[in-house]
Amino acid sequence: MKFSNEEILDRTKGRAVDFHLTDGRWTQLCVNDLQGFDEEGSFFYTKTGIRLNLQDIDYIEIINND
Repeated sequence: MKFSNEEILDRTKGRAVDFHLTDGRWTQLCVNDLQGFDEEGSFFYTKTGIRLNLQDIDYIEIINND
């Protein structure tokens, strides 16, 4: 699926986000830490300075407690 930065931020607002990486590791971003996606560099970036390259990501899980 392809989402704009605005759609990504809207879908993740108020939720934690798990990034499952291709090497089997994963990282969880705290609620509202995801800041956007840089299309030119192909990476996600956060408010806390984390940078996740698209080619390293297997899938993304949005944690919804509803």
